Amino acid sequence: GSAGPFTYYWMPGTGLNDSTLLNPFARPDTTTIYTLQVMDLGTGCLSEYTTLDTVSSVIVTVQPLPIAQAGPDLHICLHDTLMVQSTGAGAGPVYDFEWSPATGLSDTTSPNPLASPTATTEYVLTVWSNGCPSYGDTVTIFVHTLPTVDAGPDVEICFRDSILLDAQAAGDPTSIFYDYEWSPSIGLSNAFIEDPMASAPATMYYYVHPIKDWFSQYI
Repeated sequence: GSAGPFTYYWMPGTGLNDSTLLNPFARPDTTTIYTLQVMDLGTGCLSEYTTLDTVSSVIVTVQPLPIAQAGPDLHICLHDTLMVQSTGAGAGPVYDFEWSPATGLSDTTSPNPLASPTATTEYVLTVWSNGCPSYGDTVTIFVHTLPTVDAGPDVEICFRDSILLDAQAAGDPTSIFYDYEWSPSIGLSNAFIEDPMASAPATMYYYVHPIKDWFSQYI
């Protein structure tokens, strides 16, 4: 409305990189109404200050950041598959999901993808809502090798005698110890130890498989 030159005054200055620029960068922490006043340096006239004028004011709406919850760390056996349970919170009501890396996942945009990594992998989940991304949340899926077991050599005993069976488990470099399960349990002093005493009532085949915490594998 006048010839200028002009100087500019944005109010409030909170969240602006420079309140005297025509086009400052705004980064407020909360939704803020910014109003621009302009002074014509030639005449000394100042524009009116009002937050009701949509021409001289602008509303910067600050959306809350969503929160990504990738869930607890998980353990699986090699070649197994499980479902990752994740959620979005803190914004909404609509959330979009983004997983990285994609290796071993059935769908990188699903909140609950199927995961079958071939090695221990850390996945990062980012949740988007109202155009805003969350901070990344991670879940680690630990992949454990399958245990192997040796039940020991075949043995012979006399009727009503006993003998100590000798099983050995291996195959998992992260394992400190293994649990064992023998079947059938007939004639065994304890079917859940590594080396039970056996006094079979007749010739029998005994089978053993190791149990490493959360998984087991028949051999």
